[in-house]
Amino acid sequence: MYLTKYQIILKRDFDYSDEEVSNIMEKVLSFVTLVTPKKRVQVVEDDPDDNKIIECAIESFSEYILSYDKHLLEIGEYAGIKIIKPEEALLIF
Repeated sequence: MYLTKYQIILKRDFDYSDEEVSNIMEKVLSFVTLVTPKKRVQVVEDDPDDNKIIECAIESFSEYILSYDKHLLEIGEYAGIKIIKPEEALLIF
């Protein structure tokens, strides 16, 4: 479900073609680990649906969440997980 949403966002917000989305998904899936969160959080008050992102980060022991989502970015950090824009990651990694 979330992978489908990711594909929709790539097409809608970034205007990628079906082929480009397919190539991106292939690359992303080569290094991600899919998780099912066990712990629920109520952190993002303005967009509760975004809590799923934080839950996945907790479950996967992530150090960072890379996002352009304003609600997540406003939090900045939760449970030791830093929330930054993707271009900021280039400076860190």
